[in-house]
Amino acid sequence: MLFHEEKAVWWNKILWVIVIGDLALLVWLFQKFGIHDPGGLTGIGALVVTLLACGWAALTFARYAVSFDGRMLNFGFNGCNGSVAVESIESVEIQQHVNLLPFGGIGWRFDFGGKRIGFLVGKGTALEVTPRGGKWKYTFNCDSAEELAAFLEKAGVEVKSA
Repeated sequence: MLFHEEKAVWWNKILWVIVIGDLALLVWLFQKFGIHDPGGLTGIGALVVTLLACGWAALTFARYAVSFDGRMLNFGFNGCNGSVAVESIESVEIQQHVNLLPFGGIGWRFDFGGKRIGFLVGKGTALEVTPRGGKWKYTFNCDSAEELAAFLEKAGVEVKSA
């Protein structure tokens, strides 16, 4: 592995607080209403859906990683990531401060223009990868963007600075 960067995302702690709070509410609802009260079942059903959604999100978006092994560039979250082969990369652009507004925030996002897919954990440094002949560009955060860009340049990829 030529380059590897990995970190835990800050919002994952919030999701786990929601999951734990949801479990506590489920226990309370079961004790108060049991399973025979239709009103209680509605609340329990809503909490189960919330628990499953937040639990899935907490596991899927727990870690964020960017890696390059000389042939493949991989980026994204545990259960939701992207990868591009070096020979299919047209260019890479270093962005010192990624603009989150076109993406509507952080996480795995499509921009409002419909041309980019973002794997974003904050406003910091990012790379924008333009694949050859692809209709999508990939934008992802990378704390060591210059180092990764140097490895990509050695592999024959054109590197641009914003």
